[in-house]
Parts: sequence; C-alpha cells; structure tokens
Amino acid sequence: MAEPSRRRRRRSYGSESTPLARGPNIHGWISDDGKHDEYLQMWKERKILRQKFVDLNWFTTHQFQFSQQLIEQGVHHLMQLQGHYYPNLVRVFYYNLKSQNGIVYTRVKGIDIILDNDIWTNVAHLPILENTMHVPNDFGDLNKILAYRSFMRNPQQPLPNRRYLLVGNLRMEERVLHYLIGWLLCPRGSNLAQCFEIDLIIMSAITQNIKINWADLISDTIVRAKSCWTCCCRSLVGPEVEAVRLKTTSLAGLAS
Repeated sequence: MAEPSRRRRRRSYGSESTPLARGPNIHGWISDDGKHDEYLQMWKERKILRQKFVDLNWFTTHQFQFSQQLIEQGVHHLMQLQGHYYPNLVRVFYYNLKSQNGIVYTRVKGIDIILDNDIWTNVAHLPILENTMHVPNDFGDLNKILAYRSFMRNPQQPLPNRRYLLVGNLRMEERVLHYLIGWLLCPRGSNLAQCFEIDLIIMSAITQNIKINWADLISDTIVRAKSCWTCCCRSLVGPEVEAVRLKTTSLAGLAS
C-alpha cells in the first residue's frame, strides 16, 4: 500500500505577530509635564560615560600597592560595581539634580532621591567616618609641584611647563592610580593625560593613607558633571538609579 502523501504545511510568517519594541516613556521618567520639552531638547542626546569597573585583586596579585590603599579608603566596593544600567534614567537623574545648602538631591520616576549618608552607606558602601579630609578645602597647603615630583620616575627631570603636568612622567604605580581616579572615582571623560591639582591631592591622600570624605567628594563630582555636555558619570549614579528602578518595580507589583 502506498503511503499517504504528506502535505507539507507552509509556515506563514505574515500571520505571526511580532511584539513591537516599547518606546521610551518620558511621562514615566519626569513627573513634571512642563519639563518634558526642555528635557528632550537639552538632555535626550547627552553622552554617558561607558561603564567601567576594576578587579583590585588582580592588582594585588601583581604587587601594586594602591589596591590595598584603596581598600583602606573604603572605595573598593564602588570601584568594582558592574551590571546593567538604564541610560535614560541616568540622564533624568542629572536633569533633575540640584544642590542647596550642601544637600544634593534629584527626582527619578516620581521618586525623590537625596544623596545622604543612607545612600552612601547602603548603596555605594562608602564609609562615613569622623575626622576625614575634604578635597580640596583641607589640602590648601599642598604644593602640587612637589607632590607631582614625588610621583615621577625621574624627580630631577626639568618641567618645561609647570601649568601642564603630564601623566606620562609618572611611575607605573601612580599612572594606573591616576587612571582609576580619572575614570572611576572622579570621572571627567577628558584630559586624562594631564594631572590636575585635585588629582594630585587625591593621589597624595591615598598613598599616605589620609582618609578622604568620599561622600562629599563624589557628590561634588556629580554636581560638576551636570554642567559638562559629554560627561554624565554613570558609574557614580548607577547604583542609586538601580535602587529607584527596583523600588518602582516593587511598588507596581504591590499595586497590581
């Protein structure tokens, strides 16, 4: 008996529904209707620095001293953070950012965020210690030329231009430390080949185990980043934004 012929069923792709990607919802990001146009014009295309993190254990294994010094400063958790982030929420974080009477605050997805000790200790895991030094105010007596020479491969080398202190003259240990400061702790996104006075202050404090008030320093860095078109510091605000996202997700789950 001949086998019954099997009709091959043609798969129809046209009948399958492809879910459409959900577009950005600015009304969910910014609760003030009057600010939507301003955000779209001034902030929608702002560049966010690419996420960076560091494995301090690798540097410890390869005999770099600064890795242990950074651990003693209490910034190792923040520097090793990695994971997903949401660029639009980071932009909203900066768009709504304000500083008044030393208090830095913002608003994301209808939730107020105050950069207080609770945020720094529970989200960024930064230590809040007494008798810490504020950068740069508590380092007014630092001589930046002497500090720079102390980090040079050849401290006797002439400096043709004392206004521009280049990283290329530093020892390897200090060059890598400067890179981590410029990309992770106080990111600026440009002029990374130059040592600014604030860089030398931070490097001197770290290498001499002088405790820095990191909460204030990072808050100042975040506030300065708002005025820089190409420098939104994702690495510093990512944990705070992620906490907001989780909170709003939980609230939505409770309401459903």
